Amino acid sequence: MPLNVSLVTPSKQVFQMTCDSVNLPGEDGALGVFPGHAPYVGLMGQGVVHTRGSSEKKVLVRGGFVQVIDDQVSILVDEALEPKDIETEQVQRRQTEIEEALKKTSLKLEERDALYRERSWLQACLKNAAL
Repeated sequence: MPLNVSLVTPSKQVFQMTCDSVNLPGEDGALGVFPGHAPYVGLMGQGVVHTRGSSEKKVLVRGGFVQVIDDQVSILVDEALEPKDIETEQVQRRQTEIEEALKKTSLKLEERDALYRERSWLQACLKNAAL
């Protein structure tokens, strides 16, 4: 019996498909889901959602939630990018801007944390652009 997987952001449905398994970046580490998985609700982290089966899908995601019930996997994330949609030049320019901003000593702690989180996302984008 296959899994039914849907990946949704606040602005669009990224995909809905059946597959044999899906690997997810959970907030506390990687999670593999196969048919018959126990019911589960958890926080999503940053990384790649990878479906396996007759067709494969890889999507870079960050933030959100995952719910598994009766072979239905619902993934709701803050942001999702398919590797083909990552614009490496734009990502590199933004990384340079962040590096310059981090050199400022006048940044508040919250601002610095936000820049570090964005830098981490941009690094993941560059790493996964070639998937």
